[in-house]
Amino acid sequence: MIKKWFFCAVCLIATTVKADFAFVDKSGDAVTIEWVDQESLEIEESIFFRGLWQAYSNISPHELGVEDKSKHIKELFEAVKSQCTHKIGYLARAKIKGNVIGFVCYKQTEMPDQLYITQLCIDPDYWGKGIGSELIFCGMKRFPNTRSIVTNFHKFNHTYSSFVRAVGFKQSNFLRQGLNSDKYLGMEWNP
Repeated sequence: MIKKWFFCAVCLIATTVKADFAFVDKSGDAVTIEWVDQESLEIEESIFFRGLWQAYSNISPHELGVEDKSKHIKELFEAVKSQCTHKIGYLARAKIKGNVIGFVCYKQTEMPDQLYITQLCIDPDYWGKGIGSELIFCGMKRFPNTRSIVTNFHKFNHTYSSFVRAVGFKQSNFLRQGLNSDKYLGMEWNP
């Protein structure tokens, strides 16, 4: 444990001064996480498209309730960019060797101790390495009074459903305004 902590501290110092924290993923790669403020999100958009395309690979446009999956994914990412541009959301990106490999976007809810994950996406090449769980819980480092994290997702997104359940989320009644409960599920994590 001390060896892993020391390695993370060295990684943080060696990789970037901008990183908010670092950890070692399950394959032994040094990962840094940094909060982003109004930067270009072109790389995140590419990762988002690849990740959602993979997660939605077995879901038809009809099941998603859209005509064009590609257009739908692009529209979802426009909401992420809008949150960052208007400073109503917080985006943290994960990097390995200086390359962005994933991100999470948070908003605070009307409850002062609750965070809402609006989007989480990891490059599919890095799935299963513990990076997503670090990103999910990095919001608690920035907002230490957090007592609850909530998220919504399309009922057919079994990839995300399996992932959030594996890291301790339970089904809840939380549903962001405007989402149809016939199509979307709410999940919540409490310590």
